[in-house]
Amino acid sequence: MFIHSSALYLKNSISNLCFMKKTVLLLSFLTLLVACNQSKVLVKKGKELETHGMHYEAVDFYLKALNKNPDDVEARIEAKKTGQRVLDDLMADFYMAYTSSSNKQAVYSYLEAKKFYNLLANYKIKLEFPFNYDDYFTEVKELYLKSLYEEALNNLESENFTKAKEKLNEIEKLDPEYEKAAEFRLFAKIEPEYRKGIDLFDAEKYRPAHKQFLKVKDIDPGYKEVDYYIEQCLKLGVFTIGLTDFSNFTSVKGLEEAIATAFVNDMLDSRDPFIKIIDRSSVDVIFKEQKLGMDERIDPESVAEAGKILGAKALVLGSLIVADEREGQILNNRRKGYVGRPVKRKNPKTGKVYTDMTYNKVYYREYYRKNEVNYTFNYKIVSTETGEIIFSDNIEVNEEDVVNYVNYNGNTRYLYAGTWDILNSASKNDQLFNSFRQKRQLDQKITARREIQSIASLRQSAIEKIANRMAIAILKYQD
Repeated sequence: MFIHSSALYLKNSISNLCFMKKTVLLLSFLTLLVACNQSKVLVKKGKELETHGMHYEAVDFYLKALNKNPDDVEARIEAKKTGQRVLDDLMADFYMAYTSSSNKQAVYSYLEAKKFYNLLANYKIKLEFPFNYDDYFTEVKELYLKSLYEEALNNLESENFTKAKEKLNEIEKLDPEYEKAAEFRLFAKIEPEYRKGIDLFDAEKYRPAHKQFLKVKDIDPGYKEVDYYIEQCLKLGVFTIGLTDFSNFTSVKGLEEAIATAFVNDMLDSRDPFIKIIDRSSVDVIFKEQKLGMDERIDPESVAEAGKILGAKALVLGSLIVADEREGQILNNRRKGYVGRPVKRKNPKTGKVYTDMTYNKVYYREYYRKNEVNYTFNYKIVSTETGEIIFSDNIEVNEEDVVNYVNYNGNTRYLYAGTWDILNSASKNDQLFNSFRQKRQLDQKITARREIQSIASLRQSAIEKIANRMAIAILKYQD
């Protein structure tokens, strides 16, 4: 019995293997058949194009046919025959341009012919190429490169850098080692950028000039006086800010100091080389001597004198006007609901057992709490040269956090919101909220976080927002 089963298994296995081999062969045959048919269609289209004198396009179809079926003999024969004709036409164009001293046309006609020859060589189709024309090409290429080079030098001399770059880029494509083309190409690229930097520097636009000179330095680190101008841009373009002690007209003390500290940190974190912050203690001494304040009329002469002593181009004055901090109490509300219990029941007619839900009325607790801070901070950037306000802003910030969650001392899986009148008996006003949306809303409260952000945490977040808005405004002003 065992031997018989093994023999039967072996027989089935061999049968399955043979079937699989036949299937693979059939699929391979069908694939080859499709490829052959497609290649024949492409060859036919190529021949149609030939009848209309479109030989180059016909070759393209023959090559596509070979892509479909590399063994298509007809496609290979037609590609070679028509390809030779196309190559002969291209070389005729080259020779005609060569004999008429049309050097540019001759160079590019030859290169196109060579490209076409190599294309068919990739398909193992060897065309007859007149290599005796190579000397003609070398001759005409040298003449064309010489004319391009002379034009480029003339363009550089007349400071037409755009045209010079065009000529020098073309030389690079034809002969990257030609004369000093690479050196002049770099000059044609970098000199206009360098001059843009000089123009910006002369216009006292030191920040954009600095960016321009860094761009030049990236291309050529030692170009002309780029290092000198980068240094001078930083020296002359620095925007020195004197930060005064901010005022606080609210009952929440220390906030003004925290805002000032956060502002300084933001400015330092920007790593802007054009921004310099003067120590507040130094500013405060001079500021008090000059009797300046946000609640007083700003005297231009006094501000200018303070700026001169400090070496600052601007002073930052700020006042905290509103500080409203509200720490909410926990609101604890008893809610009415239902808790479900799965019950197995039997259908008296069919006898099938099914699961039903029975609901009991319950109470659960819902908690709500909100912490909130609101601040209004006013600041001004005052020029020490004119005493005028360069710009100002009134920053209003609100930060709040809310927790709203549910507690139930039981199985919350089947806890539902609802309403009812009497705990232990039914009434017409009983209502169970067990839709998908209603259950999801309750579950979100069941799993909601219990911890609320403290007033101190909200305060810090608000301070950072105020400081960040000030820092961004000053950095944008500099740009």
